[in-house]
Amino acid sequence: MQAPNTALSADIHHLYKLATGFWASGVLFAAIKLDLFNKLGENDYTLDTIARKIKANKQWTEKLLLACTALGLLVRQNGRYKNSHLAAAYLLEGKPYYQGDLFKHLATLWNRFGSLDSTIATGNRSETMTGGNEWILSSHSIAISGYAELLARQLDLSNRSKLCDIGGGTGTYSAVLCLKYPHLQAVIVEDPEVVPLAKQFIARLGLEHRIEVRPCKLLYDEYGSDYDVALISGVLHGLSERNCKKLLSKAHRSLRAEGLLILQEILLDEDDPQPLPALFSLNMTLGASYSEEQLLAWLYATGFIKAKVEPIQGGLWLNHIITAIRP
Repeated sequence: MQAPNTALSADIHHLYKLATGFWASGVLFAAIKLDLFNKLGENDYTLDTIARKIKANKQWTEKLLLACTALGLLVRQNGRYKNSHLAAAYLLEGKPYYQGDLFKHLATLWNRFGSLDSTIATGNRSETMTGGNEWILSSHSIAISGYAELLARQLDLSNRSKLCDIGGGTGTYSAVLCLKYPHLQAVIVEDPEVVPLAKQFIARLGLEHRIEVRPCKLLYDEYGSDYDVALISGVLHGLSERNCKKLLSKAHRSLRAEGLLILQEILLDEDDPQPLPALFSLNMTLGASYSEEQLLAWLYATGFIKAKVEPIQGGLWLNHIITAIRP
């Protein structure tokens, strides 16, 4: 048999990486579920102590610790393990940029992708998304990781005074925008079950006097009126085309003349599909990663004008901002 050339060797290694990608995520999810990083905290411990702390089998704990070390999540020195700078910054509860809620949510999608062949073959997904608050907290993790700052950096709201944050979750984006623009007032409209989380976050920042949180069934209730800017961040990809148009129509009605609509979304380029938007679309049961062409068509059909699409510099999950004007 002829040995493969260099190009073929690289090709097969690419396939191997694809096929084993779930190994690394499995390690991360297991460590989070076992509360490993929080148990370590700021200290270093021996294998025996760690096994007791996480109440796990010693032999398998050692395997987990070695895997976490290899993945850059832990540091091992003189037989003792501690959190790496990466884990200390993002995987310890209470830290400003804690990402654990996002990863806990992603761990719940394990079976969803494991049964993807059945979903594709039948068009039906047997399991449903877990609790709404879990997704809201995971979205908050993404926002505080830098996405809210990226959005604020690319927008100019200096001439805007009243914001409607439609499906605003915990209110992270509204909070960052209000902190940047001292004259801005915001109203977050969100499902009733999410309202306590948003109020708690807004209160923690001392912004209750500038940000109001209203319970709202987004597909059925109106959002209010006379806003001069409306934000819909990371909402449309979870909805069907019909409901996307419904949401956009409601946003249109909520804006005053010359009001600005801002969409923040993960866009799929169908001519040159990139991995994350394409894979993310498979996760959506009712929605999808929509294309720029689709969103622009819906905006114009809804009555908006002067639509503009811009990439978010440094954005990964939500990679584009789409703005439009209500005439």
